[in-house]
Amino acid sequence: MFSILFSTILGIAVALGAWRFALRGDRGGLWTAILLGVTGSLLGGMLGWMMGWYAPMSLTGFLASVLGGVILLDIYAGFEFGLGQLPTRR
Repeated sequence: MFSILFSTILGIAVALGAWRFALRGDRGGLWTAILLGVTGSLLGGMLGWMMGWYAPMSLTGFLASVLGGVILLDIYAGFEFGLGQLPTRR
């Protein structure tokens, strides 16, 4: 229960950071970044836990949640802006 809540909060934090520093010019906006960050965080945290790689609420699960959110947001940015490009600041 707490690991799902923790992953959701962590995904929102990752999404806000990515939106603030990298994804400012995207068409999806803040809500798209939050949705992708939370989804990636939940996938990254829960996938490793279900495969038995680490226990819930461990440091490794925290890192996997952050990495999952970053990877999903990076994939989105790659499709949205082209590989190797980020939007310019307004």
